Amino acid sequence: MPIEKGMKVKVQYACLLAGLSLAVSSVAFGQSADATYCNALAAQSRQVTAGGTAPPAEVPVAISKCSTGDAGAIKTLEKYLTDNKQPLPKR
Repeated sequence: MPIEKGMKVKVQYACLLAGLSLAVSSVAFGQSADATYCNALAAQSRQVTAGGTAPPAEVPVAISKCSTGDAGAIKTLEKYLTDNKQPLPKR
């Protein structure tokens, strides 16, 4: 018995929605892991600055970005910590 055209479209639509849901959830998970790592870097950077090391201007900006969920600051904080011979937190 052939599948009606309307039913075929509904099945395709359901598959598309399922695929998009998986894609969005995996992106959200990745962002969550990056945000957690960024916050760990920010905390460690704060400890270094509390020890008397004056950070470059971009470090406080990067710390602020991490607190708002912007994981784009990771590279800046990693560089700051490695330049100060600090081990990086686990990812």
